[in-house]
Amino acid sequence: MLRPIHRLMQRAWFCPALLAAAAVAAVLATIDPTGVCLHSASGPGITADEGFNTEHGVYLADRLLNADLPGFCEACGALPDHPPLGRVWIGLCHEFALLVWPPTGHSATFYTIAAARLGPALAFGGLVWLIGWSASVWYGRGAGCASAAALVLMPHLFGHAHLAALETPLNFTWCAALLFIAHRWSGERPPNWRTAFGGGVLWGLALLTKIQAVFLPIPIAIWAIIFWRKQALPALIVWGTAGLVAFYVGWPWLWAAPFERGLGYFAHATVRATVNVWYMASVIADQHVPWHYPWVMFLTAAPVGLHLLGVGGVCGGRPAWKSPREALLLAALVWPLIVFSLPCVAVYDSDRLFLFVFPLWALFIGRGVAAAICRLQPWLSARQAGLLVAVLFLLQGWGTISTAPCQLSYYNLLVGGLRGANRLGLATTYWGDSLTRDMLVSTARFAPAGSVVQVLPDLHRFQTRELMQQTPVLRERKILLLAFDRGRAITGPRYLLMFMRREYLPPDFREPPAGARELAAVRREGVLLAALYQLP
Repeated sequence: MLRPIHRLMQRAWFCPALLAAAAVAAVLATIDPTGVCLHSASGPGITADEGFNTEHGVYLADRLLNADLPGFCEACGALPDHPPLGRVWIGLCHEFALLVWPPTGHSATFYTIAAARLGPALAFGGLVWLIGWSASVWYGRGAGCASAAALVLMPHLFGHAHLAALETPLNFTWCAALLFIAHRWSGERPPNWRTAFGGGVLWGLALLTKIQAVFLPIPIAIWAIIFWRKQALPALIVWGTAGLVAFYVGWPWLWAAPFERGLGYFAHATVRATVNVWYMASVIADQHVPWHYPWVMFLTAAPVGLHLLGVGGVCGGRPAWKSPREALLLAALVWPLIVFSLPCVAVYDSDRLFLFVFPLWALFIGRGVAAAICRLQPWLSARQAGLLVAVLFLLQGWGTISTAPCQLSYYNLLVGGLRGANRLGLATTYWGDSLTRDMLVSTARFAPAGSVVQVLPDLHRFQTRELMQQTPVLRERKILLLAFDRGRAITGPRYLLMFMRREYLPPDFREPPAGARELAAVRREGVLLAALYQLP
């Protein structure tokens, strides 16, 4: 009886699958933003893009489920700022969640953001399994468990997995496209056309998720040419052609004008509205951020212990740049950071635009764990060495726990944690995630029924409407949320609900307003992330 179970546990995919299931459960247990899933703990507040992604995704999913292909094709062009795959996934998971896990409360519109968050949660579980399985095959089962667990212990990855946004689905498709090549493009000869074609289709799926998939061709092409010279060109051509064909086939909006619309979409990445950045206590436009911004964000977004293990995985044993597979992974990790360091290249929102490099870093962390256990074995038994590394490894998870559900506010000890980052003038919160369920419930408790609460900063014209539609307790008490206006005439007490996105706050509101009475607040490590004030 025990022998089949033991054989199952020896499989490379088994432990990563268990950790993936645990990761999904951990996300779902802390996913509720507004009080519609009272069987879940409070999750991050509704962020700026979640309403757009969910509304469009639900509409796309509805057309698919009703086999309305013309309607689906038309809907794909209704919001062409991003390709449809990520939003279709969010929409399908939204419909599934309403069937199997219906919310205890209801939104005032046809979609519920808490239900849509199932999509990224499942994509995160798939990513945990994929990274863990790859590390298990390459570096051993212990390394596979370490790589899978590292993804959960990285607060920013874990935090983004809660949001109905495209970052986590992109992480999965981006890594799947790259790891397929790392697994299958090996040996003394270039891959055959079938393998190249399969890898190209996966790249096409990444392109259909978000534009950051354009970072893959250059490191892959340089790596293949270095190792196979001119013999790599046919495989690269098949790979690139298959990816672009999959991209065009999967996005019906492009069919009417393939060249013009395709070119316009890729050009849109550099021609768009400017996003401000709060960096070194200054407001900086995204194209003028100092070159070191992406490197600082990368180095401070994960626990220091994980970074040390990652460095050990790159440099320990046979250095990564001397091994073909690890050289590809390292090049794919470093290349986006280099691009975002170049002058006039827009970068903002901490590590959001290059979040997909962290799963690759988790692979090196697993490799570093395997190397550390080997180095300890002359003094300790294999079991003792494994237990020691496991304990030190799990201690790195304190940041994910201590900042919950505001993991996107996390900084590591290189800058003194969140408190030190605040002193250095780094951004301390994301696009509204610190307006948690607990904060919205407190707002409904302190503000009288029928009162007006102003919200600051005002990120887009649907922000306050989204919060009211998705929060049952605000609607029950008929509390009206409005964008902050100094000249607004309000009868009775004046209330201000504010989150500390300082680059979008008026200068006199970047600290608590003078004379205001604090009624409720969200703080981590003593740093104010959001607050409800009664204004004088």
